[in-house]
Amino acid sequence: MELPRLIVDGFYVELDQELIDSFQLGASIRDYDKEGKKHYHQFVDTCLGKATTSAPFSYSAKLTETILLGIIAGRFPNETPHWNNQKAKFSELKANTYLDGSYRTF
Repeated sequence: MELPRLIVDGFYVELDQELIDSFQLGASIRDYDKEGKKHYHQFVDTCLGKATTSAPFSYSAKLTETILLGIIAGRFPNETPHWNNQKAKFSELKANTYLDGSYRTF
């Protein structure tokens, strides 16, 4: 396990180990190594057709869409953006600006 690192004004600052030890956090309540693969391993293995995820894509895709649309709607307080599911666009043009972005070239 790696200890937290403190960054101040863009530079790492040494932490006082005695201060960290004084918190007495105790043992971790979960053993992730024994519990199974991390969620991103499940995702990649499922995309490759080698496994299934604990939450199927049919569920998680809708959940993710709902959350992301909520984030966009949060940019317009006291307004109600209207989502057209068939066109995958908002009725309001200003909200649609957040649907697409420029991609990095590698």
